[in-house]
Amino acid sequence: MQGEEKKKLFNRKLIISLLIFIVSFVLFLLLWLNVVDYYGKGILNIASHTTAWVKNIDFEGINVKKDGQLGAQFFIFRNRKELRININFDFSTFTFNAPLTFAIMAALFLYIKNRKRAYIEALLILVLIHLIYVFTSEAGRIGYIMARNHLETASELQLFAWQFTWGLIDSMVIRFEPFLIGFYIYLRFSSSPFKAEGKKKI
Repeated sequence: MQGEEKKKLFNRKLIISLLIFIVSFVLFLLLWLNVVDYYGKGILNIASHTTAWVKNIDFEGINVKKDGQLGAQFFIFRNRKELRININFDFSTFTFNAPLTFAIMAALFLYIKNRKRAYIEALLILVLIHLIYVFTSEAGRIGYIMARNHLETASELQLFAWQFTWGLIDSMVIRFEPFLIGFYIYLRFSSSPFKAEGKKKI
C-alpha cells in the first residue's frame, strides 16, 4: 500500500510540475520580451565598466543602432594615439534561454527546500554567466584591436585565453544554461526523501 501511495504521490507531483513548467514558460516568455532590453543594457553597462577598468581604457557609454542592437563605445589614448572602439551586441545571443531557465526553476518548486535561497543563487549564477560572456567578448576584441594597432603588448596566449573563455561560454554554457542551473539547484536544495533517509541512518 505504501509503495502505491508513494507512486501516486510521485505521479501527482510530476504532473503538477509539468503544468507549472508549461504555464510559467509562457508567462516568463511574455514577461521577458518586455524587460530583456532593460536587462541587456544593465548587463552591457556593468560588463563594459569592468572591461574598461581591466584594460585601463575609457568607457564612453552605450549607443543604440538602427537595427536595435546596442553598442559599447570605448576610447583609448596610448602612445599619443587616439582610438575609438564600438562593440555591438545582440542580446538574443546570450539571453534567449532565460525564459526556459526560469520555467525549469519554477517546475522544481515541489522538489527543493529553502526555495528563497535556491532561487536567489540561481539568479545570481544566471547574471554572472551573462556578465562573463559580455566581458570576455569585449576584452578579447579590444585586446586584439589594441595589439594590432600597437597600443598594447599582448601575447598570443592572452588573446587565446580571452577567446577560449568566451567561446566556451558561448558554445557550451549558454546553450545548456537552463539545465545546468536546474541541475545545480536540484542537487544543492533537493528535498528528496532519499536524502532524508540517508541522514537518519547516520
